[in-house]
Amino acid sequence: MRRLRYGVAVSLDGFIAGPHGEYDWIVRDPAIDFAAIYAQFDTFLMGRKTYEVAKPMRQDRGGDSTRWVVVSTTLDPALEPGITVISTGVAQAVAGLKAEPGPEPRKDIWLFGERDELIW
Repeated sequence: MRRLRYGVAVSLDGFIAGPHGEYDWIVRDPAIDFAAIYAQFDTFLMGRKTYEVAKPMRQDRGGDSTRWVVVSTTLDPALEPGITVISTGVAQAVAGLKAEPGPEPRKDIWLFGERDELIW
């Protein structure tokens, strides 16, 4: 069974973004090997707000070889080709992702984004 791992940059007071969605406080550290981090995952799980920020950077984050799953009740799946949109049954859908069969070793699922975006 694959692991669901939560990894995100967060301020000491528990915020990921400012009051207007800004994340300019996050400083890129050139010593961090992001390619190695992304290689640990084959699925990214996020909420709609995080998806809207990350969408333009998709090619830098695994491109089409990484599945993107977005939890949203407002996102139209027809307008987002190549993205899986979950609008109901989130806990069951995530359990299904974790249990998917496939070649071993399976890569993990990366859950990231604002803590209030994903209502379980």
